[in-house]
This record gives sequence, structure tokens and C-alpha cells, in this order.
Amino acid sequence: MIHLMNKNKIVVLLSILFSSVHLACNLDVSKELSGNYIYLAQSNENKSILSQTNSAYSIYPNVIDYDYNKDFIIAVQKPNREEYLQMITFDWRSDSIKNKGDQVNEMQRSIEFADSVLNYSELYNNHFKNKLNYWIIHIKQSKSMVHTLKTCLFLNVRN
Repeated sequence: MIHLMNKNKIVVLLSILFSSVHLACNLDVSKELSGNYIYLAQSNENKSILSQTNSAYSIYPNVIDYDYNKDFIIAVQKPNREEYLQMITFDWRSDSIKNKGDQVNEMQRSIEFADSVLNYSELYNNHFKNKLNYWIIHIKQSKSMVHTLKTCLFLNVRN
């Protein structure tokens, strides 16, 4: 069991390393959206809508379509667990390093934390139950984001 856990950690670390190298070799495409959000496309499987503030939600990969105006951002997402793992690890690690400074131990703790969040959080488990998730971000109330709407309801709201 321990050997398998170590093997999984190595796979995650290598995945993050290869993603970092891949991203460094490719230009990112980004677009400013309303309400301090950006659309970031790092590859075909890694497209996100990210909040530039810590108090608002982000939509992790893979965003396959989106639209926006000054009041709302709407998006269709095909959730990608590996990309979620990397995003949560990065977010947690960034915050941890600011506070503690021990990069090697914090990387390991960040990976373990992200994996636990994805395994045990009902919110994230619900994201992965659906092939597609539909998101609506109300810019003025970004903390009250609605997600995983049914297709027909999403299309009615969109129109």
C-alpha cells in the first residue's frame, strides 16, 4: 500500500514537471473577461476561467466554450481530474510557500492536500459525475456562482 502511494506521488510530480516543461515551450493564450476574470488556454485540454482575486471562484480545465458580458460569464466545462489536481496543488502550494518557505515539503503536502480534496470533497466529486458542467458567474456576486445546470436550463438562461 505504501509503495503504491509513493508511486502515485511520483507520477503526480512527474506529471506536474512535464506540464511545466510543456507550458514553458508553448505560448499561453489569455483574454481579459469582465469582473477580474481571465480566460487562459494553455493547451487543448487545459483551458480555464480564472479569477484574479482570492475571494472568487475559478473554473478549472477544461473549458470548452464560454461567453461573457459586463454582468455574467457563462461556460461549458468538460472536467479534467488531472488538471484539477495540478491547479489545486499549485494554488495550495503558492499559499503555503508564502507562509512557510519550505518548498520541498510544501510541494509534497500540496499534492497530498489536492488529492484529498478531489477524493473527499462532495463539491469536486459532483463535478466529475457529469461529462459536462455548465457554469454561470454573476460578476457582481461572484461568490454565488451557479454550476452544473442541466443543458435545457443552461440554454434557456443563456438566451
